[in-house]
Amino acid sequence: MGSVNGSKPAGMGSWRKDDELTDTQMEFEPEDPSDNITVKDLRDTNMPEYFTHFHALTRCRLTVRNVPGKLNILLSAYFYYKGSSERKDYTAGVKDARSVFLDSGCFSALTGVMRGKLKPQAVHDWVARQEDVVKGAWDMHNAGSPPGVVGVLDLPVYEDLLAYSQLTVDDGQRITLENTVKMQALEKPPGWKPVYMVQGSTAESYGRFTDQLEELGVLNEVREGTAILGVGGTLALRPPGLYTIYETVRGKLGPEGHIHALGVSRRKAVAFLASRKWIQSSDSSSAVREVVLNNPPYHISGPRPEYVTAAMSAANCLRYDVLIGRAIREAEEKETMMQDELMPA
Repeated sequence: MGSVNGSKPAGMGSWRKDDELTDTQMEFEPEDPSDNITVKDLRDTNMPEYFTHFHALTRCRLTVRNVPGKLNILLSAYFYYKGSSERKDYTAGVKDARSVFLDSGCFSALTGVMRGKLKPQAVHDWVARQEDVVKGAWDMHNAGSPPGVVGVLDLPVYEDLLAYSQLTVDDGQRITLENTVKMQALEKPPGWKPVYMVQGSTAESYGRFTDQLEELGVLNEVREGTAILGVGGTLALRPPGLYTIYETVRGKLGPEGHIHALGVSRRKAVAFLASRKWIQSSDSSSAVREVVLNNPPYHISGPRPEYVTAAMSAANCLRYDVLIGRAIREAEEKETMMQDELMPA
């Protein structure tokens, strides 16, 4: 691991501070009706499980309680450990969730260093706390959370972003594998599953990392249904390269086993991946982010009470679920039509 100091690396690559916002923007369709959405509507969409991010903790608690039905929610373990008030809000919010994904939050720590809000040492300290991430899952279980999943402390293969924290790509891959081994040995709460992470930069590198997980016995856990395989680090990738990565990972894993797509916000991409059976779930912060940033059609001039933001976030999460579900159905119908046309008369 490189030396730790606050200096910024020279020779940055493609990562820029404005990329995080640009790459996570949702392909939003305000003209699509979202009134009177019911839980039955969501279940009838035949979509993969969808988890929505909550970074603002009080908003998480308010939003989850305002949903007419229950959401799958993704929470950051990094933010969970920021202070006692944050932990109180998290454990209060998860009681009303359908399911919980406790993510590592390493990306948040890395971007905090990039923006000058954290010292590089903060990232080095956080990636050594895999036991605490699982302890957070136990806290939520003891607070009445439904069974969920808990992630490995993993680092994405973004060379320029890692460099801000005085880390290399090799450091990131090694740390992710070390935490994978730690996760295997830790006792998880009843009903909770670990999310083992695949990281890379190309289809080939994702494939090589998946092979390393195979050697550790991780893929057998996923095939047996006792764990989930997450694919991370694809924030800046676009089709067809994005699709090739998931096809490669699914090919290594085989037809059995749950694959989760982290941070894929574009509904057409989610629909395509799901229609090919390459993923069973996905997550995105876009549904809440559009509201939090006060973007159209949610723009409100002047002060906006937090409970209003919470209610709007909840409505947009439901809308986004339906949009993904419709896109999946359309993709499947198109594929069926193409197959029918190829069938001999």
